[in-house]
This record gives sequence, structure tokens and C-alpha cells, in this order.
Amino acid sequence: MTGTGPDMGPGMGTGMGTEPGSGLGAMETEVVRHHRVIERWLSGAAGPEEFAVFADAHNPDFALCTPAEVDRKRTPLEIQAVCAPHGIGLLRMVLGGRLEVGGSTTDGRIEVVIRGHNEYALASELAGLVEWLEVTGPPGVRDHLTSIGNALVERYG
Repeated sequence: MTGTGPDMGPGMGTGMGTEPGSGLGAMETEVVRHHRVIERWLSGAAGPEEFAVFADAHNPDFALCTPAEVDRKRTPLEIQAVCAPHGIGLLRMVLGGRLEVGGSTTDGRIEVVIRGHNEYALASELAGLVEWLEVTGPPGVRDHLTSIGNALVERYG
């Protein structure tokens, strides 16, 4: 595959001994070149055409995801909720990129979408935020929240 795909050009040295004349074999050099293409894609510096040349040299099912797409694959469950305005900052801090903030509702709360790995884990994570967060869906997450609440009442009165 050496020689295929876009030329990464000068100034792309990694400082890892991968520059010409470093003594690395063609395969190792090609791996470094692939990493550079991927790095350029993830940073937004490589356009779709440049990446297409790279991807065509691989398995037909090969696809490169952006970091946001990787996050979505790792946290496939999306729940809907409404949050009191003063709680948004804490949600951002706790959930980071798993939180999408929407518009205001008629009662002044803010619509949010929260991503997680599974219903129970997400319900457990959000149960302590009940004073200013109301999960509106999906029903399975609300059911888990009900069970968690019942268990807390049973344990602590």
C-alpha cells in the first residue's frame, strides 16, 4: 500500500523516528502514514475526497468515525428530560459530551437529551438529581427510577 493515498507533506513529523532515513521498514512507515491520515480526518484538516482514497485501500466495510460518532456508539441510549435552569451547569459538568441542551419549555425548564450505556446505569446516575431533573422518556428509564426511588424509601423511610 505504500504510495497510495494522499501525501501528508512536510512538517508532519511525529518525532517518533518515522521521518525518512530513520531506518523503519515500509510497513511501519505505512502505519504511521495511516495514523496521520486518521489524525487529519479527526482534526477536520482532511476532506472527504482525501479520506476516500485512504478508505478505498481498506476493507469495503471500513469506516472512520468522528469522535462524536464514537461517543454515540459507546453511549447508544438517549433519554429525554427537562431540567430546571439552575441545574444545567451541574449537568454539563457531570455528563460532559453526553448532554445535549435544547430549548425552554412553557414552564421555564430546559429540554435535554442525555446519552448513556443502558437504562439502569443511566437511571442510577440520574436518580440523585430528582429535585431539578425530570426524565420524560423512555419509559424503561422512568421504571428504573421508580424502582430506585422505592428501594430508597424502603431502606431509609
